[in-house]
Amino acid sequence: MLGVTNAGGMVGVVMPHGVLFRGGAEGKIRRSIVDADLFEAIIGLTPNLFFGAAIPASICVLNRSKPAERRGKVLFADAAQDGYYRPGKAQKSWTGSISTASSVRSRATRTWSGSPTLPT
Repeated sequence: MLGVTNAGGMVGVVMPHGVLFRGGAEGKIRRSIVDADLFEAIIGLTPNLFFGAAIPASICVLNRSKPAERRGKVLFADAAQDGYYRPGKAQKSWTGSISTASSVRSRATRTWSGSPTLPT
């Protein structure tokens, strides 16, 4: 996806949560993305959000042109908190509204942190 993103583009991709922690080839790819300062945000999602997938997921947001004030930083947001999803028969569903999502983003924006140390 990054290969087809222009110099000012952003990419958001839903991935299994494990891609943030596994080593091997995934660790090398992740290290390259961190070193290139392309991670804009990582948003943790609740397990059972997607039909047939009991594992937690995450949204990885990659940005080729981060603003100066966010360079060298990655936003980590926990969107798996109680009250944001309601249980369903086969999966969970979002209970919030657009204003709830904006509130989560607003709180999370104040918690920027330096790039994490990742296993290789």
